[in-house]
Amino acid sequence: MAGPASYAQAIRDSAPSKIIAGCRASLGLSAEQADSLDRIRRWTGIDSISTSQPALTIGLVPLLVNRAQCAESLWTRPSVVARGLRLVSQPTYSAVYSPTRAVLVVGEDSIVPLASAREPIVLAAANRATADSSAQLRLVVPMTRLIPFRGEYPRMRIRIWTNAETPAEAIAVRASAVDSIWTELLASKPSMQSSEAAQTPTDRYKTRLHMALGLRREGDTAAARVVTTRLLREAPCLESSSRSATIYGSMLEDARPPARCTFHSPWRVAAVGALVPGLGQMWSQRTGLGRAAFVITTGLGIDALVWHTRGNSAYAAYLSSSSASTATANYTRATTFRHSARGWAIGAAALWAASAVESGISEWRHRRNVLLVRDIGLQ
Repeated sequence: MAGPASYAQAIRDSAPSKIIAGCRASLGLSAEQADSLDRIRRWTGIDSISTSQPALTIGLVPLLVNRAQCAESLWTRPSVVARGLRLVSQPTYSAVYSPTRAVLVVGEDSIVPLASAREPIVLAAANRATADSSAQLRLVVPMTRLIPFRGEYPRMRIRIWTNAETPAEAIAVRASAVDSIWTELLASKPSMQSSEAAQTPTDRYKTRLHMALGLRREGDTAAARVVTTRLLREAPCLESSSRSATIYGSMLEDARPPARCTFHSPWRVAAVGALVPGLGQMWSQRTGLGRAAFVITTGLGIDALVWHTRGNSAYAAYLSSSSASTATANYTRATTFRHSARGWAIGAAALWAASAVESGISEWRHRRNVLLVRDIGLQ
């Protein structure tokens, strides 16, 4: 009996045959023409390549226009493209824009493919079993070159040259797509299937760390890097003490995203925040929040000073008033201005105190989180 992988492959192989049979009438193809079209296998050689490392096959085909309505199914389209087959109402391809070569660039490095091939597209049009078409490319690249560094995947793009002799066109490769492929690869490893069984975060971190170490010992450093990167996304300060370097070497540091894994005394941070508004947050490397607290607190203080000055001026005018009505008006203005100044001052003081307290509490939480994961597995 076929296993899950071979069963899925059988489904993918049978889908193009069903589409050809369904499109035969609308395209005006005879049974012999449809059968001949179904037997074409342009990619048998490159698809049968066996590699000792996980690999990604990238297919590059020109934009399809005038697609036949009978081949519009989204669930079957990938299998048709993988076969190298296109069904159209009228062929409009131009050999001028046919791709001639392509290269995958990761960061600034051009990746040497494990295999590559260039073949004409198997193009069927109305009343024509085969039609002239442009070429399609296929690259087989090692997944070991598509790994994150310091928490992020490098910039990945495919550069494509055509017969038009124009500058190469660059197509971005999304990091999320590569990460999804790694998810499928890791799911096939028996050692990864129990990683989510741990009930507490600490146990889950330990389990994943041991899995990454096991993968590295087996020589699968690329998978170990991916597992470690995902672990450090959740706990960026995991194993950040100096002792961990002697055990794990650069495995963790190469995968660790930018993070602050040091801490200050929460009382000291709060005291600094009490001296200058927002300075506690800046000490904690939360510069944006610290600047906002400083600007808003300072603004409220300036408003309080302005209204206080206006109140003093109004009170001075009240003392020098020559009539009862003028004195009453000036006194009312002085009282209103001073009340406003008092309100702005209370707001500034409250925000200043709140920012100082928040900086201390935040640093305490940060210290607790760092200490919680810093020495996991080193005990």
